[in-house]
Amino acid sequence: MAVVVLALLFAAGCRERPAPTPLTPSTWGGTMRYLGDEYAFTLVITEVDGDGDFRGSLEWTTFGTSSWVKGQANGARLIFVDVDRDVKDVTLTGREMHGTDKNGMATFDARRIDAEARPREVPTLPVLPAMNPAWARRAAVCEGLATASRAGSLGGPCWKMLALSSGDVAVCARLRTADQPACQRGIAAERGETAKCEGDATCVVNAAVHGGGEAACETLREAPVLARCLAGVRRSPAPCEGLSGSAGAECLDHLARVTRDPDACARISGAGDLGPMLRDACLRDVGIALHSAEICGRLELDARRSTLGALAARACYEGLATPTTEGACRRLGTSGLVDGCLLRLVGEGAGGRLCEGLKDETMKAACLRAAALPPTP
Repeated sequence: MAVVVLALLFAAGCRERPAPTPLTPSTWGGTMRYLGDEYAFTLVITEVDGDGDFRGSLEWTTFGTSSWVKGQANGARLIFVDVDRDVKDVTLTGREMHGTDKNGMATFDARRIDAEARPREVPTLPVLPAMNPAWARRAAVCEGLATASRAGSLGGPCWKMLALSSGDVAVCARLRTADQPACQRGIAAERGETAKCEGDATCVVNAAVHGGGEAACETLREAPVLARCLAGVRRSPAPCEGLSGSAGAECLDHLARVTRDPDACARISGAGDLGPMLRDACLRDVGIALHSAEICGRLELDARRSTLGALAARACYEGLATPTTEGACRRLGTSGLVDGCLLRLVGEGAGGRLCEGLKDETMKAACLRAAALPPTP
């Protein structure tokens, strides 16, 4: 009865007036992190009324899709939803917002990037003395993405991918200070250098697969983590047997990613809401790695049961359909997406003539710099 009364009071306009908010119509660029992946976005707040109600749009740069958003501001705290009804709960701190997305299961961080804010400060980036010249063109692309106002949220993922691809620890210095240790451990894991994991269990588990072997696994103290490590090294689900809940789900998830076996993904179950989320993310990544529309189709069939499943299915198909031609890039619609796509093509070896079509002057300058450098072999 109390819930009904509160609902009626709210509907009648008798809610408590929220505290004044610093939120104004504005544009924000940021990143949502979910299940280990990063998704870049641009958030545009178009209206904010005297009661703190606000609305606008959310453009997912990673997917090339957009949605309406609406919510309530109470002082510096904003709670809002998008078309998928995913709840975002963030707090404003000056020109930044930090909080959660997907009902608390993901992080949501952004920085104000519109002209009403103070000009975006471009940090002085460190020199990369150890950078292999063969990767210089890709580095120029990442620098362009990091400094362009509407694409700045793509800079971090670009540098992270380049660091792992090149195996050059010096590239990690281009990331935020807080993200640099994880970048360095990621390279150590790819090289199988367990000693450089500094006791990080995830690093050790991945390093074991890349050459560290069972000897690396034996340094792990917790039984579920040891089982996950051995399952990956042995390419067998046997070590996962006997584990239940999230431990069992995470063990099978690791095995599936190591072996790129969609059937191993399908065996992930239990663990409450975590099981289906891990299974969806696993099938998505294995489908993209194998370039398999059939695996993405499995997700599409499952998408009816949850919006998260639908998101995974869409991400899987979009992972297969990464634009590889100028024409495909230009069909992406918004200028920010087109510019980023053309810049990526130049980074991968396309001719510098594509740079002339970029709208963002910072990205165009980065594109011309990249085009003048030798492509990565």
